Amino acid sequence: MGKFRKHLRGPLVQLRQGFTLVEMAIVLLVMGVVLAVITSLISSIPNLKSTETEAETLAGNFQRARNTALFTNSTFYLEFNLDENTYRGYLIERVDGEAREKEKFDHSLASSNGLVAISVGLSGRVETGKVRITFLPDGSAEQVAVYLGEPPLASQTVIMNRYGGTTKILKGEEPLQLEKQWSENLESF
Repeated sequence: MGKFRKHLRGPLVQLRQGFTLVEMAIVLLVMGVVLAVITSLISSIPNLKSTETEAETLAGNFQRARNTALFTNSTFYLEFNLDENTYRGYLIERVDGEAREKEKFDHSLASSNGLVAISVGLSGRVETGKVRITFLPDGSAEQVAVYLGEPPLASQTVIMNRYGGTTKILKGEEPLQLEKQWSENLESF
């Protein structure tokens, strides 16, 4: 009977502590995917973006608008809504003699780093309403200064040059200067 009891109990199974290497790899992979998704969601929230980041985004969108007008040989509009703190870019396409708007991007800003004002060419500073900037098929547009920050103070100024299409980002509020300084020496002009 003693031998029979030994068979019924069987050998004792020892349980190992912790994860195996495969289990650990799966856990780390899942944690990495979850962290990446959460990070991308948090970074897309406008309140968490800095004014400097918004200024860089706007400068990039100015370049994008100009290049789209040049390469498609079409008119491109950038429309700023100062009341809603948004701007959008759309292309005018001609299909069968009919003009249609094709939206290329839409961007919202937080009130803490939003649109304070816009100066377009000689029209002066605009602080409310909608402002539309037209990029012609040759890539030219009006000289533009967009002031970003928490109203009424602008902490960043994005200036787009009329003909060259280059953009500058300046700290603080810089007025739009359309006239060059007079120089007797043509080499320094």
